[in-house]
Amino acid sequence: MESKCKRKLIKFGNREEDVDEGIADLILDCWKMDLTTFDSCQELLPNVVWIEFDLYDGEKFINLIAKEYNEDKNSLYSRVSNIWKYEKKDKLDDESKNLYEGSSSENTEAFGKDNCWRYDIHPVDMAYHFRQNHEDEFEDIDLDIPEVDIKLILSIAFPKSDLKVVKSLIRDARKEYEKFQVEEKGNNLKYLN
Repeated sequence: MESKCKRKLIKFGNREEDVDEGIADLILDCWKMDLTTFDSCQELLPNVVWIEFDLYDGEKFINLIAKEYNEDKNSLYSRVSNIWKYEKKDKLDDESKNLYEGSSSENTEAFGKDNCWRYDIHPVDMAYHFRQNHEDEFEDIDLDIPEVDIKLILSIAFPKSDLKVVKSLIRDARKEYEKFQVEEKGNNLKYLN
């Protein structure tokens, strides 16, 4: 996906990518926690942030955001989990039910009235993608690329109004992750001595 937004080159380990400037720090924090992202856009549609993750890493990401159960249907937890859309739909009055009908990641009106996050899972053949985009870069090297390497990708779209809190939650999670990594490394060194 080609973005019209201002781009910024980010690097971590052996990974580097041009990403939209408004979400560059968020993507970098994800990488620092070993969360694999594939594509992203700070405004895929008006007021819609979009990030693609490896399926399991996407699950980790949304659990870091939802953080704690909250029955308030306007809470971040409720909008991330879409709990009202699925679990309580039969208990809602007709007007409220209409808020949750027909929701999809294609909604271009900033998620309608519910502001629930949208998800899509789709397969991507990573081997095919590599051959189409990078094979000429490695033509002199004998790479052992499988014929097929299909991954499930979790596409997450959320309201831009949530971006500030999402960045904060992921930044805090990254700090905890790094602290844990340092402690774990220290514990492993104790056993080696």
